Amino acid sequence: MIIFLPFIALIIFIVLKSKFIKNKYLTTFLKYIFIASLISVSLELTIFNFRHYESLFYQNPQDYTNFTYGDGLKCHNNICTIINPETAYIELSNLDTKINDLKLTFDSPNALIVSYDLYFTDAANGEYLQAGTRTYVKNNTRSHYLPLNTSGNTTKLKLTFKDSNYPFNLTKITLNTKIPLIINNLRLLLVFLLSFTIFVINPRSILHHFKYNNQHLKIVTAILIITFSLISNIFTMFNSKSYTTKNTSQYYQYQNLAEALSNHHFYLDLKVSSRLKALPNPYDTSTRELNLRKKDYYWDYAYYKGKYYTYFGIVPCLLTYYPYYMLTNKPMSNFLAMDI
Repeated sequence: MIIFLPFIALIIFIVLKSKFIKNKYLTTFLKYIFIASLISVSLELTIFNFRHYESLFYQNPQDYTNFTYGDGLKCHNNICTIINPETAYIELSNLDTKINDLKLTFDSPNALIVSYDLYFTDAANGEYLQAGTRTYVKNNTRSHYLPLNTSGNTTKLKLTFKDSNYPFNLTKITLNTKIPLIINNLRLLLVFLLSFTIFVINPRSILHHFKYNNQHLKIVTAILIITFSLISNIFTMFNSKSYTTKNTSQYYQYQNLAEALSNHHFYLDLKVSSRLKALPNPYDTSTRELNLRKKDYYWDYAYYKGKYYTYFGIVPCLLTYYPYYMLTNKPMSNFLAMDI
């Protein structure tokens, strides 16, 4: 939605200019906002997404689902746990193809984060060449794609897993795939602020001739305080995984409640396992822990007569998560709700 910022700014500028604005300084201020918005969006859709346009010309995409597993991985039904990072790897051999990029597809219900080293051989390297340490984050689409710069055809590819916050199932590696157009809102905001600042401090700017009085000073001070507070909130939450990452299911309570309210009921649309239903007393904590696996029940939810509920207060959901879900049909992120 943020990519529409320059168009919204343009509409506001035209309306105010034609109807209300008679002040040349305010007109200039709005003009700078529009131009800075246009610059930030243009750069985001072009230069900052050059990988997307580059990948449009890649040929022969290929999917691989059969891997050679190192003995440092303990796997059961393709669900793997790292037991020795030295030999915890997945390998593809006999490729003999040019690789421009690859996409990793993990199957995990959790907010998976996997750190790994990538190695490959090509026409210039008969032995494995390390291509650096990377991190896959389920909630970060860009981290699923990895551009490569190889010499000629690649024969072997290996991923050595260093760390993972959950057991994982790497279901597929896709070579030479199309990288989607990805909008980075934080980068968009930073470019906008930088562009706008350059326009304002430009010695030729008419704003340098603006004379402040006490009333202006109060308004400017209020705007600066509000702006600083918003930027501080945004940077704090973007850099805190507890806000931006769905670590476990209890971080998703209000999103589940918003979806339930949209379906006209208060119980949550979470699947109740048959093992939980079969317990003589499913409300007994010790009984659950002794007889069930962690994936057989949701922690920090209320279970009552075969359905899950959230015991958190409904007001935050009604004010933010529910309206957002009804407007977009998508769950609202926690950091956005908290920032509001």
